[in-house]
Amino acid sequence: MEARSDGAGKGSRFVGGLPLAQGAAVVPASPDPGVTVMKASSGAKLVIVDDNVDSAETLAMALELFGHLLRTAHTGADALREIEAFGPSVAVLTIGLRSMSRHDLARRIRAQPWGDGIVLIAVPGWGQESDKRAAAEAGFDVHLTKLVDLRTLNEEVARLLRAKAPWTEPNADRLGT
Repeated sequence: MEARSDGAGKGSRFVGGLPLAQGAAVVPASPDPGVTVMKASSGAKLVIVDDNVDSAETLAMALELFGHLLRTAHTGADALREIEAFGPSVAVLTIGLRSMSRHDLARRIRAQPWGDGIVLIAVPGWGQESDKRAAAEAGFDVHLTKLVDLRTLNEEVARLLRAKAPWTEPNADRLGT
């Protein structure tokens, strides 16, 4: 970590870095401009859905450090296409989407023939009991509140995969470690 300032009233600059997980690699972007593809050496297949591109890609890069194979989508329509094509075990839906609500997207995913086996995780910025109840009614498996600790999110992914379909993710038993 490095910190710099040119003096009082001139602001500060903080620079830090994180090591890249061994075996991790970034794959060129998908031909669809609404979707980013990232590849890791092992783990679960996840799709991060957020209309804030920077937020989605930052969360994807962080989860990639746990060994997951990641893709991101930034609209509800892109998310539906990406989830159907990619076949992830987990979809993480963060803040509200402009094109459709997170709850509407969850309902649409659950209505698909392939949508029942997917773990759906809601990660909004609010977490009152009414928010958690609405998420459960929409079909989410769990509701976590931003800023969620990455280890907590990874542990929830592993726990939910084991509970939902332990035979679909051979690495689920080691995801939370």
